[in-house]
Amino acid sequence: RSEYEQKKCDLSRECQELVTSKLEVASELKELQDASDKTRVQLSEFEASMASAKAAITNAQLKSIEIEAQNDKAHREYDQLEALNAATKARLAEIDTEIMAKSAKRDELESLNVFNKSQLTQISE
Repeated sequence: RSEYEQKKCDLSRECQELVTSKLEVASELKELQDASDKTRVQLSEFEASMASAKAAITNAQLKSIEIEAQNDKAHREYDQLEALNAATKARLAEIDTEIMAKSAKRDELESLNVFNKSQLTQISE
């Protein structure tokens, strides 16, 4: 073989290796692009998931505020009922005192009535 043919053969082999190498790189690039596309889709899904989670958190916070307001209102109403209950008990105590005073007065009047009847009976005799 001549040197020229040897070089031609070597160059041809190198060209083939370069073509093979280029095909391998192209294949790897395609795999990377596919992986990148898949990652983009997953990222979009994750972002949608995060948006949904944020909305759920906001809704939960709003519900918590609403429940807190209802709880505060219930405490105020309970305090009002306690005050009303205390006032009612005080009024009942006043009424009991009035009843006892009237009962004592009635007992006194009945005693006086019995005494007067007794006096009348003695005077009549």
